[in-house]
Amino acid sequence: MRIFATAVLVGAVVLLGAVFVGRQGTGEGPDYGRLTAKQAHEKLQEDEEILLVDVRTPEEYQQQRIPDAILLPLADIKEKAEEILPDKDAVVFLYCRSGNRSDNAAALLTKMGYSEIYDIGGIIDWPFETESGTAQ
Repeated sequence: MRIFATAVLVGAVVLLGAVFVGRQGTGEGPDYGRLTAKQAHEKLQEDEEILLVDVRTPEEYQQQRIPDAILLPLADIKEKAEEILPDKDAVVFLYCRSGNRSDNAAALLTKMGYSEIYDIGGIIDWPFETESGTAQ
C-alpha cells in the first residue's frame, strides 16, 4: 500500500511538472514561456505576426542577428518598449547572446503587462539562418 501511495504521489508530481514545462514564473506578475531554438524557428515559420526581439546591444545586433529581428536593447526596455512594442498582447520572442539578458527582458516585459512573452535563449544556440550588417 505504501508503494502504491508513493507511486501515485510521484505520478502526480510528474504530471504537474509536465503542465508547467516551458513556463518560467518570476513570482511577480504573469509568467513567460521558454522555447527551444527549434520550437521558436518552427513557430516563426508558421506565424508572421510573431515579433522577434533582439535585446543585445546595437553593436552585437550589427555583427549577427536572426533575420527580421527588432532591436530593443535590455538597457532601453523600460523607456522604449511601449513605443517599439505597442501591443501588449502580441506574441513576442526574445533572444540575446546566451539567454541571460533575454531572461531578464522577459521578466521585465511581463512585469510591464505584456502577456505573450517567450524567451528563446541565445543566438549562440541558434542553428538556423542569421545575418549581419546594418538592418534595412
